[in-house]
Amino acid sequence: FINFWTSWCPPCKEEMPHLNEFYEQFAKKNNIEILAINITDQELSMDDVKKFADKYQIKFPILFDDTGAVSTEYKIITIPTSFIIDEEGKITEKIVGPVTKDILLEKFQINT
Repeated sequence: FINFWTSWCPPCKEEMPHLNEFYEQFAKKNNIEILAINITDQELSMDDVKKFADKYQIKFPILFDDTGAVSTEYKIITIPTSFIIDEEGKITEKIVGPVTKDILLEKFQINT
């Protein structure tokens, strides 16, 4: 699961606790990895990104798109935007807008 975000994006702030909760409760035991790609070239400062990560206690890896090349390659227009990628590296779904834990449980077909 790849999630594109910025620290100043209100929907990104809204979804981050859901991503954390899903990651901690379900990701490892269901062989799911979450990668958060910060669109760093759209940030005011790296300090803002660090404060965001600390505030939301992000548990999964954060990658930095310093030049915007990755977000351009994935054609990111709206943030947050997320992708579900299968084991073979193929994009199986694009999700525009914030996700919740329940949406992720449904998308990954996990019964609680």
